[in-house]
Amino acid sequence: MEYKLVALDLDDTLLLDDQTLEPEARDLILQLQDRSIEFIIATGRTYSAAIGYVRELEISTPVVCHNGAYVRNPGGEVVSHDPIPLELAREILRYCEEQGLEICVYIEDSLYFRRRNRLTHSYESTSGIQGRATENFLSEEIESPPTKMLILEDDERRQKYYLEELKEFYQKRLNITTSKPEFIEIISGGVDKSRALQEITAGMGIEFEDVLAVGNGFNDLGMLKWAGLGIAVDNAPAGVREGADRITASNEEAGVARVLKRIFFDDEEA
Repeated sequence: MEYKLVALDLDDTLLLDDQTLEPEARDLILQLQDRSIEFIIATGRTYSAAIGYVRELEISTPVVCHNGAYVRNPGGEVVSHDPIPLELAREILRYCEEQGLEICVYIEDSLYFRRRNRLTHSYESTSGIQGRATENFLSEEIESPPTKMLILEDDERRQKYYLEELKEFYQKRLNITTSKPEFIEIISGGVDKSRALQEITAGMGIEFEDVLAVGNGFNDLGMLKWAGLGIAVDNAPAGVREGADRITASNEEAGVARVLKRIFFDDEEA
C-alpha cells in the first residue's frame, strides 16, 4: 500500500540530537512531494520553533503545534486554536506554585515563566525560544487562556510523581502528557495531535488508513494509534514502542529515512 500522507514528529524523530534535520530523510521528503505524497509536521513545539524546518522541507500543509492545540498554515494563518480554559489554567498554576514546581505557559507562541533559573534557562537554550519572566506568580499574571502549560522537572522521581498526580485529578478535563523525561505538558482536554490530523486530513479528502505516522514521545501515541500505520523510532520509551505498529531505527540512525525507503521505494534492507 502506498500511503498518501506522512505525519512526522520533529524532536528525537525527524531531527538529529543537534536539532538539525536528518539529511537523508530531508532529501527523501523533497523527492516524495514531487510524487504527490503529502507531509505534515506534528510537534509539541511552537509555530515559530517549527516553521524553519517546514520551510526547509518545502511543506505546504498546516503545521500542527503544541501537541495539536495550535494549528497554523506555513503562510501564518491560524487554522485552529484550542486553549486551556483560563480558570482551569489558574487552578493548575496555583497547585504547581504551592508544590514548588517550575511551570511555564504559552499564550499562542509567546512563552512566560515566573523567573529565570537553571531550568528555564536550559529550556530557552534547547527550544530556541526566548521567554518573558513575569517576576510574579503566573496564576496572578495571566489574563488569556494558555495554549499549553509546561512543567520543567529534571528530577525523575518528582517528574513521574507529579505526572501521575495531575493525571489522576485532571485527566477528564485536560490532556497531560510528556515528550521528554523532564517535561510535563498540559493542553486542553480532548486535544492532541491525532485530532488535529483528523481535521486536516478530512479537509484534504484523505482517510486515516492512508496516513503513515512516525514519532517518539507519549505525546505522539495518539497519532501513532490513529494512523493507518504508526511507527515509533527505537529511541522512544517502551510504552510508545509497545503502542506502535512497527519500530524503526533511532533518530540518530536515520530511522525516518529507513521508513520512507521501505514504504515508498520498496527497499527491503532499509
